[in-house]
Amino acid sequence: MPLHDPHRRGSLHGITMTQGPSAVRRAAFEASGFVVRQMIDVAGVAATRIVASGGGTQSVAWLQALADASGLPVDSAAVPENAALGAAWLARGVAGLDQTDGPESWVRFAAHVEPDQRWARSASDRYATFRELSGV
Repeated sequence: MPLHDPHRRGSLHGITMTQGPSAVRRAAFEASGFVVRQMIDVAGVAATRIVASGGGTQSVAWLQALADASGLPVDSAAVPENAALGAAWLARGVAGLDQTDGPESWVRFAAHVEPDQRWARSASDRYATFRELSGV
């Protein structure tokens, strides 16, 4: 399975001359959602939601595309770099340093995004193409 193949290359499959920059952006955002969906499929788990963190959470369009492409609701972290803060907090504990400011100070959600059912069928069709093109 080519999930971590450094020789893979990206492509814009199916784009036409009538589509502009917003379609390319949506395709890129949707592709990241398809990767998440593929990882969930490969893991064989029954996921009920996605918790997103990092810089992408600042883009409502990315969160929506992630929800639409995966078919799952997305909760975004209020503090985008909460994973890094969690790692630092654990390291402080291991080093024996004070941990009075616990995870409750940064572990909270800023947004909840539901999949848009108007995109569901077309996103599923594009996901099938994504899997076919990725060889999975």
